[in-house]
Amino acid sequence: MKDCPTCRTCLILRPFLAVACMLIILIWLRPDGLVTMAGFFPANETLVAVMMGVGTLGFGLRYLGYRRSGCSRDV
Repeated sequence: MKDCPTCRTCLILRPFLAVACMLIILIWLRPDGLVTMAGFFPANETLVAVMMGVGTLGFGLRYLGYRRSGCSRDV
């Protein structure tokens, strides 16, 4: 086996896939406690709007930081 460091993408992807697989298994098993708890969460549309807002805000802040860093090229 090679003695190479693991790439950054793999380091991010492995925990994501582990959590995703566990969530898929939990959805399939439908434990009673989680089904009851699901009633306390807001509607899907609310969650989607919050995630899109946070993502847009994060992208905007990173873009502003990039523009202010002087690394961008004015073409």
